[in-house]
Amino acid sequence: MFLLNILTQGAMILSLICLAGIIYPFEPFKTRKKAVLGFIITFVASIFLTSALTNNPGFIAKQEQQAADSILAANIALVAQDYNKAEAALVGVSASVSEDKLEEIAQIRNAIATERDMPIIQDIISNDDYRVLTKLKKIKSIWKGLQDNEAGLKALSSELEAVVLELVKPIPSTELAPNRLGYELLVDIDAYTDDLDPSYAEKAQSYARKIEGCSKPDYEFILQVPRRLNDPSSFKPVRIYWGAVNSNGTKTVYMKYRAKNGFGGVISNTATGVVNLSTCNFTLRSLG
Repeated sequence: MFLLNILTQGAMILSLICLAGIIYPFEPFKTRKKAVLGFIITFVASIFLTSALTNNPGFIAKQEQQAADSILAANIALVAQDYNKAEAALVGVSASVSEDKLEEIAQIRNAIATERDMPIIQDIISNDDYRVLTKLKKIKSIWKGLQDNEAGLKALSSELEAVVLELVKPIPSTELAPNRLGYELLVDIDAYTDDLDPSYAEKAQSYARKIEGCSKPDYEFILQVPRRLNDPSSFKPVRIYWGAVNSNGTKTVYMKYRAKNGFGGVISNTATGVVNLSTCNFTLRSLG
């Protein structure tokens, strides 16, 4: 396995050298044609060797043992309520280990989120010294800190949705900033629950328009894109961002999202829409 690992790394390094030779044909290539040929050969070889390495029983057994050691360390840290150490123990575990190991890792991450973060959120909400806007900002900060922990996001989502909704509902409609922040947070949280609630996006959009007109991303994306997908329930918005202003008074807006394709696999894509800057009307152009 050691020799296979060395050969794999060597093939990868050679393919990079050939790639550099395509950009600038130095010795021993002299011509780009030779560099291209060298790149194709070394790239195919690196793919073949990587496949052979990852399917090697010794390599698989080593990954499984490393995952088992990480899970044990994380569980020990979890019992000691050292949640940061538990989280750190799981960093670097391969996603190609057995389903049982992946399930154990997801359960530990669920526990980290619910045992560490939910009590902190409850303390924020019960603190009378904080204004509602401050509470929402602190909760959003915790939520953003979990973005690399999808299992933790799912574990917290339903309970947190109810907590934030209870916090947002009493806010007078004249208080635009906390309403906008609250409903934008609910949109983010709702993406990890079983059912999307379109009213969150509608209200977030309404308050954003009252504050800034059309100068911020339009939440119509979150309402319209799922309706045109094979599996609307798999839709997860990632990021919305603006393009340039067009000559006809519109502005292009993009949204990166994840969803299942027709074969059941989760893929990333970018939807494109256009916002009329005079009326703020939104038109979805494509799903990517």
